[in-house]
Amino acid sequence: MEAKVHIKCPNCGKILSFKPFPNYLESPLRCPFCSYNGLIKEYIKYDPSPQPPISPIISGNGPMPPLGGNNDATKILNNGANNNAGNNLTGAFIECIDSGVKQPLRQGRNTIGRTAQPPKASIMFNDPMKHIGRAHAAIDVQVKNNGLVFLLQDLNSLNGTWVNNNKVTNGTIVKLLPGAIFKLAGMSFTIRLNSQPQGFPQQAGNDGATQLY
Repeated sequence: MEAKVHIKCPNCGKILSFKPFPNYLESPLRCPFCSYNGLIKEYIKYDPSPQPPISPIISGNGPMPPLGGNNDATKILNNGANNNAGNNLTGAFIECIDSGVKQPLRQGRNTIGRTAQPPKASIMFNDPMKHIGRAHAAIDVQVKNNGLVFLLQDLNSLNGTWVNNNKVTNGTIVKLLPGAIFKLAGMSFTIRLNSQPQGFPQQAGNDGATQLY
């Protein structure tokens, strides 16, 4: 298996890279630069070998640096969040611990589910066993004076949502801080923070803490 996969967004042309994992071509991926949402196999494979220098691309926001091929997936998400505050990106993302796939979290409601057609969730993860529901749970991201607040809620899923080995009953809202581990069915997830877009306060609190809201 390749050491690292490099792909180009078919919508905005930005380069993303990540370490491959089983069946990654069938996994969903939302471009952190333009919010294009599609399966990885729908992206354009990119050759990161050195290319001749090219002139900067001129956009409506001014000059952009030439595209490169040495971006790291985590850095892509960091920079994408910082450059897309207008898209309500918060600098936080949800990570599937089992696969390593990361998806950015936006301000407001983020519905989480498995990859399905037609899509039933705003954030989707590949689950070949179909244990995760198509709209399994939701994370509401709120902006408070002392930082971002993450509120987890089960959406009456069949196989349950779990925090600290305790099942989240339907209608219960659990406040998560970055680093807390929770499960959707049998898959483990966590919330992580990168540098946040301008206008969003820095997160306060102890990593990993959870509480009923």
